[in-house]
Amino acid sequence: MTVRTDTFVFNPWDVTWRDERTEETIDALVEQHPVYRLPDGKYVVSRYADVREILSNHELYSARPNQGELIGFPPRLEGEQDPEMLRRLQELVASIPFDVAEFASASVIVGIDPPQHTRVRSIVARGFVPRRIRALEHSIDTIVADCVQRIGGIDPADPAGPVGPVDLVTQLAVPVPIRVIGDILGLPRERHADLKRWSDVLSACVHGTQRGTAAAAVDLLGMLMEFAGAFLPMIEERKQHPGDDLISDIVRAEEVDTLTAVEAVLFLLILMAAANETTTSLIGNTAVYLMRHPDQLASVLDNPALIDGACEG
Repeated sequence: MTVRTDTFVFNPWDVTWRDERTEETIDALVEQHPVYRLPDGKYVVSRYADVREILSNHELYSARPNQGELIGFPPRLEGEQDPEMLRRLQELVASIPFDVAEFASASVIVGIDPPQHTRVRSIVARGFVPRRIRALEHSIDTIVADCVQRIGGIDPADPAGPVGPVDLVTQLAVPVPIRVIGDILGLPRERHADLKRWSDVLSACVHGTQRGTAAAAVDLLGMLMEFAGAFLPMIEERKQHPGDDLISDIVRAEEVDTLTAVEAVLFLLILMAAANETTTSLIGNTAVYLMRHPDQLASVLDNPALIDGACEG
């Protein structure tokens, strides 16, 4: 087992390592510290085969810590706290628009093990049947094409021509997944920007410098209130009048088993965050990697059949 040394120190909660040292840090973890012990006793496992083994071995490893580490519900406070923030937190908890006890005990899909995970997964899988996945392909192609045409410096009449300065993150990596997940969730187009804002709040509160503080918990619950305010009416309406959409599939009242309103809200929250953050990072990191390795970029440009492998790798 490789443990922390004086020459290599990694803190996953310090996001600055992703600014300039992303590739260097990841290479060091994978090649030299594949099982890295943090000061608090947690481990960072980096190699694909090891991660796959952990995720598939439910008897030896548990997903339960993900409840607090990845989603932050219910909020966990560490150390001394600002009394004013604690007061505001108590007020927010008292005004949560669903049963507080159920919310406090509810688990997210990434934080439960079988058989609970099996139950939830079987329910949410109703919303991702092959027919619906295939239907997304055209919609995603249209969204990507629209974003590409809006990128500054690209002439729609000559997309292969010279390209001026481009902010790939704000013009492509962020809007594509936000628009896709917004459509999947059935959120009106004018509210798609809220998805990015909610996701940013979740990430900052759980992974940022305020992690574990009452201030972060206040922001987190405030975001949850907004999110629930947007989706609870949709959930209740779909229960009464189901349609051909994701929310209808996971809350159908006539099904033998279905998600409660609290479970549905938390699942949609996880789906929102996971769908847009991972895709944004994939697009941005892939572009950076290819620009730093022009030989690999040239290979992909010369042989587009390599694109799928490049994305998966």
